Amino acid sequence: MAAAEPTPSLKKSCCQQHLTEISKQITDWKHLAFHLGFSPTEMDDLDQSSETLPVKKITMLMKWKRKARGKATYSMLADAFHSIQRNDWVDEVEKIILSTPCSVAKATTLANDLRKKYNDPNEAVRAGLLFLRMPVPRKFFRLVIVKQEISHRPEDSARVLSMKGGINTVVKKKTPIKLEDIFTGDGSEGKVILIEGAPGSGKSTLLWHVCQKWGSGELFQQFNLIIYIQLRNPDIQSAKSFADLMPCKKEEAEGILEELEEVEGKGVLFLLDGWDELPPSVQQQSFIHDLLNRSPKSALSLSSFIVSSRHMPSDDYSILQSSNLEIVGFTDIEVKECLNDLLNGDKDTLGILLERLKANPHLASSCYLPLNVVIIAHVFKVMGRKNLPSTMLEILEYLLLNIILRHMKKNPLKSCPSSLKSFESLPTAQKESLNFLCHLAFQGLMEGRVIFEQEEVSTCCDTLSLLQEIACLEIVGTGIRYSFLHLVIQEFLAAFHMSKMPDDEQMTSFNTMFPDQRYAKVLQFYAGFTKMKSKKIQDALHSAIEKSVESNTNDILDLHSDMTDFHIAEDIGHGNLTSLKDTFEVKIRQIYYVTFNK
Repeated sequence: MAAAEPTPSLKKSCCQQHLTEISKQITDWKHLAFHLGFSPTEMDDLDQSSETLPVKKITMLMKWKRKARGKATYSMLADAFHSIQRNDWVDEVEKIILSTPCSVAKATTLANDLRKKYNDPNEAVRAGLLFLRMPVPRKFFRLVIVKQEISHRPEDSARVLSMKGGINTVVKKKTPIKLEDIFTGDGSEGKVILIEGAPGSGKSTLLWHVCQKWGSGELFQQFNLIIYIQLRNPDIQSAKSFADLMPCKKEEAEGILEELEEVEGKGVLFLLDGWDELPPSVQQQSFIHDLLNRSPKSALSLSSFIVSSRHMPSDDYSILQSSNLEIVGFTDIEVKECLNDLLNGDKDTLGILLERLKANPHLASSCYLPLNVVIIAHVFKVMGRKNLPSTMLEILEYLLLNIILRHMKKNPLKSCPSSLKSFESLPTAQKESLNFLCHLAFQGLMEGRVIFEQEEVSTCCDTLSLLQEIACLEIVGTGIRYSFLHLVIQEFLAAFHMSKMPDDEQMTSFNTMFPDQRYAKVLQFYAGFTKMKSKKIQDALHSAIEKSVESNTNDILDLHSDMTDFHIAEDIGHGNLTSLKDTFEVKIRQIYYVTFNK
């Protein structure tokens, strides 16, 4: 006799709470297991375990549920009951479904909790989801995003175009992509989208904006769960399983993962922030690496990823990408709107600042980077609308001196200076603390670390407010670690430390850093501090240029345009690479004069 058409209640997917009640009705669990697709070996393994009979029954049902991956319905269970001539159990199942409400899925509970935290930055910081950052505008301003295209003309890249003629050149030559459209066209399941950008271009801000808009129901609602992960976190870098990545306690994560595995991760989006901040060893071999290069048989093969990173040579990514995008930064319109917001709508102050920037084209051209806009606005307010320093190097130094001075005033000494003109003008105690922090910044970057343990920092008598405390993720309980206010600040201090090292040590550090694009920003600051006066460094630079010219065109861009940020790329093309070797000494002087206005 054929089984009757299953009722609507039997067509639903099984939940753990109902299966627990159903297991109590089962007597011959092995017979049922066979008709649910278990092999004799699987049944023997479970039977020989030390678990009690009730536990064996529920374990068998939960294993069947996981194996079915989202297709475990009550009707499938009813068919198995019919096969073993236990039609009475089908009636019991329907009674259980109707009388016992299934609890809210653990993944849904986590999603609801994250939606709240994403829209409350203070709560996100307390939960360890978000590390404190430097002051940011009160609202999100549109960032220009373009598609990265493989081209044999390096001068066509968005990065080079923005350095040459400002971001408006990029917009004219490339069609910007709307954030809400990055998953359109080929669906959103199982995708890995790489988003690159220069230091300070707004990569982290963009990903956090995604979290907030998803949390408020305005963006990417095709995803039931979005998990934001900062890859700089050492606990994330040493992750061994999905549970180590979940923003909840490990015992809760296990239950959530069971639910996600049933649907193969469908509807889950991971935001991995800062691929470039991972040590090379983690990029090449780790759970994070395996996660992004998953096979179709992976437990969460249908989950998607957005990965942010600074520009890196393509060979260094070692991840399978569905698409590659680039954040270029602000157009002139967004620069003005953002400055107006940072200046609290003061039109007079905004007008004066815009005039100052107009008088300094180099400084104005750096404003396509949102971080520079934030820093310039802050320094301009602190200076009382006076003339700005002429270079970003000087502006950053002024910013840090102001932070240190405010720190000293909050912790008054017998004699606190009214102003600080340079790092050298710091009182002895603060100078010692700064030297310690500069060494810490340098050592951290050389070791691929941007987060420091409390024990490392406790030896420093004063953090000068250049370090911030950060909470560990809930998965590891409570604890305090430290990071610099921004990676760019760590790089600035590391470069300052390097510039004060003995010549031989500078040379060794330069040779270590120069071939590695991760240190491009450090070398840019180093060039500003030293003016590249060292003959040994100049010779090393010439040697590297010659090797790059002889081997690969793109190496020039990778090693120099990011290192200097000096419009050098506009003179690099297939036709004049050879002459670059002969003219580089003159060019490098021109570049540094343009950049640092010396």
